[in-house]
Amino acid sequence: MEPAPSREAHKEVRMDSEVQMHTVKARRRRRRPKQHHFKRYWWLYLAILGALCLIVILPIVYVAYPKIAQNELNHSTLRIFSQKATNPTPDSIRLEFVSILGSQSSQHPTIEAFGANLYMEESTTPFTQVPVPKLVHAKDGNKVNVSTTVQITEKEEFTKYTMATLGLDLVRVWIRGKTKLQEGGLPQVNINYGKQVITKGFNGLKGTQTTDINVLVTPEDDGTNFKANVFIPNPTVMTLDMGNVSIRIDTPVYPPLVPAPTNVTIGSAVLEHMVLVPGANQFPLRLATNQTQVLEILSTNSTNKATGILPVYINALKSEYNGVEIPYFTAALRMAAIPQQLAIGKALADAGIGAVLGIGASSLPTSALMPRATGLAA
Repeated sequence: MEPAPSREAHKEVRMDSEVQMHTVKARRRRRRPKQHHFKRYWWLYLAILGALCLIVILPIVYVAYPKIAQNELNHSTLRIFSQKATNPTPDSIRLEFVSILGSQSSQHPTIEAFGANLYMEESTTPFTQVPVPKLVHAKDGNKVNVSTTVQITEKEEFTKYTMATLGLDLVRVWIRGKTKLQEGGLPQVNINYGKQVITKGFNGLKGTQTTDINVLVTPEDDGTNFKANVFIPNPTVMTLDMGNVSIRIDTPVYPPLVPAPTNVTIGSAVLEHMVLVPGANQFPLRLATNQTQVLEILSTNSTNKATGILPVYINALKSEYNGVEIPYFTAALRMAAIPQQLAIGKALADAGIGAVLGIGASSLPTSALMPRATGLAA
């Protein structure tokens, strides 16, 4: 048998247990002040945590987010799909646009409606303002439709726009405005919209042709003795209504008919309801001409007499809509005369007039037949 533990052994065990209990109690006493501290000041720690979150989040929401939104908008594109300018008056015009939004962004924000100012390139004065509707969940391929009658307060700037539209191959217009953008549940931010849009212009109505010429020996009741069709191409996406356009037909005349080279008017006409739609446009032309004068001009120029080609210039005089002149269209149409070569020889021969004077209709290239207008007096 093993001997029973001595009294000294029992005493040592008790002492070890007491030491362990004192150690545990000491640890508990050290923990209590921390627990009491957290219980008493929990609100302070929560406030500190909230402040730290705000320090991180607020710059993102109110600094980074607006910059990102503005950057995304700056990298978007806007393409004019179709355009109409109708019902013109001296102080207003009906404008319709269908634009296509281009964007590579994965975000689809909502852009609030705003007034877009339209500027010519390098101008600081807008030529008009159009209302842009609210765009919800903007994304690539969205159509933006604008249809409004705008007031023309800056007539000089608007005239610059019509002159560029009719006279240039490419027209550059800036669209600027201030609006608000919102992405999902984030707050709205103010952004500046600024985008240059480049569209095709009418390029001086190049490609205009006068065809189907018919000379009448006996004038009609209104004096018309010359008929033709005027073909005007429209290479743009714009439908442009210019109302009734008055024109004057001039031809260059040289000595000995006149003392010095000059342009002589051989007739005038009105192209009624001149609405240029994209593609081909054709308008009837009716003139009351001095046939004796035309024959004399043809017969005194050996080249023109042999070919039956009469070189002329079509000069626009004015645009009228509902009997009222539209000055911004008049100025644009007057920018340049349109050169034409009228194959009038065959029409004169068909009327029994040209053959008498020996006026023919050869097939010489027309580029060699058109005299230069330089130095001719209008």
